[in-house]
Amino acid sequence: MNQSYSQEDLLRAALKFQDVLTAYAYSILLDWALAQDAVQESMITVHQKWSSFKPDLEVFPWVRQIVRNHSLMIIRARKRQVYTSNDVLLGVLDRQFDAYVTEHSINELTLRKQALATCMEKLEDQSRTLLLKFYRDRRSCTDLAVENNKTENAIRMKMFKLRKILRRCVNNKLQILEHA
Repeated sequence: MNQSYSQEDLLRAALKFQDVLTAYAYSILLDWALAQDAVQESMITVHQKWSSFKPDLEVFPWVRQIVRNHSLMIIRARKRQVYTSNDVLLGVLDRQFDAYVTEHSINELTLRKQALATCMEKLEDQSRTLLLKFYRDRRSCTDLAVENNKTENAIRMKMFKLRKILRRCVNNKLQILEHA
């Protein structure tokens, strides 16, 4: 983009990458809640330090570096010791995110996320609850089996079927949008 940004414009541009930045933070922290915290803290930093953004820089790499720093600070704080990062691994991670984060990929992610939300709404409450407990709450199939008075295999089969239903639904919605 290489342009001059107002404080609000820079924050708006950074927020456009929020989902990708959360995935990036997750790849460092391996915890969705902590990843979301890192991105939220990073957005505060973007807002506070907007004047240090140089117009010749791209927004995504600048904000990604802020997210990286916040993620590493979270790791240090949780370990309560000096943390030495694996700079080679983080460099590879940075290059991969830079290579695949484009305007098109952000738009595609947004459409896919909207389609998934619509498809999730169409599921029966019990099925939606099962998926949310597994993915959002990180509950194991064993725990879900005990809670639902089913076998672990029955839960795994149900999850397999639900993922297949959602995949088909999302793909259909995206195909409809492509032809519109």
